[in-house]
Amino acid sequence: MEIVSSRHLDLIISDIILKGASGIDLLRQVKAKGLRCPVVVMTGYPCAKTTAESKQLGAFEYLHKPVKKEDILRVTRKALQQQVTVVPTSRAASFVQA
Repeated sequence: MEIVSSRHLDLIISDIILKGASGIDLLRQVKAKGLRCPVVVMTGYPCAKTTAESKQLGAFEYLHKPVKKEDILRVTRKALQQQVTVVPTSRAASFVQA
C-alpha cells in the first residue's frame, strides 16, 4: 500500500484480501489521504459487511469474482471517465478515448 503514498494514480483495482492488509484498509488509506482516485474492489468471498463497508468508504464499484473481462473493462472506462470529468488534465483521458 506504499504505492498509494508515493504516486499519482488514476485508478486502483484491488482485491479485498491482500497480503498483510485488506482492500478495506486500502480504501481507508485512500480516504484518509483525501485522494480522488476511484477504487474498484473485488472479491471471491462477497459478504454484506464488506460490501457495505466498501461503499461507505467510497469504493467506486464492488465486484464479485469471477469477474468477466467485459465487466472489468466497463467499470474501468466508467471510473476513468469520471476522473477525466473531475480532473480534465488527467492521464486517464488517453485511455478513455482509446
